[in-house]
Amino acid sequence: MMILKSKSKYDLESTLYSGQCFLWNPILSDNLQAHEIVLGGTRFRVQQLSDKIDAIYPLNITQNQSLILQNHLRVDDDLGYIYQSIESDKYLLSSFKKFEGLHLLRQDPWECLVTFICSSNNNMKRIKLMLNKLINSFDNTHTDSLGEYKTFPTPDQIIEAGEEHLRSLGFGYRAKYIFETSRIILYENIDLLKLRSQNYDDNLEQLTMFPGVGDKVANCVMLFSLDNLNAFPVDVWINRVLREIYLNDSKNKIADSRLRSHFQSYFGEYSGYINHYLFHSRRND
Repeated sequence: MMILKSKSKYDLESTLYSGQCFLWNPILSDNLQAHEIVLGGTRFRVQQLSDKIDAIYPLNITQNQSLILQNHLRVDDDLGYIYQSIESDKYLLSSFKKFEGLHLLRQDPWECLVTFICSSNNNMKRIKLMLNKLINSFDNTHTDSLGEYKTFPTPDQIIEAGEEHLRSLGFGYRAKYIFETSRIILYENIDLLKLRSQNYDDNLEQLTMFPGVGDKVANCVMLFSLDNLNAFPVDVWINRVLREIYLNDSKNKIADSRLRSHFQSYFGEYSGYINHYLFHSRRND
């Protein structure tokens, strides 16, 4: 067990199940609510301890494992600084107070890319179901003191399994997108982790070259895995709240990419954090 030090208050429930990641699972551990995920091939379990995080598995967590978990949970993000930047916006302030401690996550870019290709014309429950089916359909089985668990398939495994395998899992038209994206990554030797060192515009151009990746999906991947904290995904929830609160309930046709660009400038360098608070708050109204 290890208490992870967070620069700001941390709300695990809001963070893990706010629609940015679908690989965390709630479990009961010693009759207490805990949460489980596989990161870098290792199974982790965490639970809320007051406004901090208690890493309860692995039992004898190594320094490297601790760093992997802290990096994923973004415990070093200074939410207080972001809160101060929006004090004059009453609607935003109420959203931040309602879900104080909600953090963005830093996910594996490949897993995040597949996740949000799956999100096209989909809902959160079905996205999670699809990802579970995908993981369980491959024999990436590992064992620790808790028993067996599985890891996420790699691009080469998806290519070997074939597009029809994805269709058999119920991926529909998304099967082709994921299969072709896997081929591009493998055969063009693309290292998605290296995109973390690139700026927003370069990453937008790179990601939208993948089949099935438009402006919204690319911005999700940048925000939730590539450290582009000015990324601003516009989906139906964000479109609705922007029009109602900031555009006087405008019914004018405005392309999502134009909305995104305008509000990136309006909200500034942490527009991605603001975006996610708006998204989570509106979904829970």
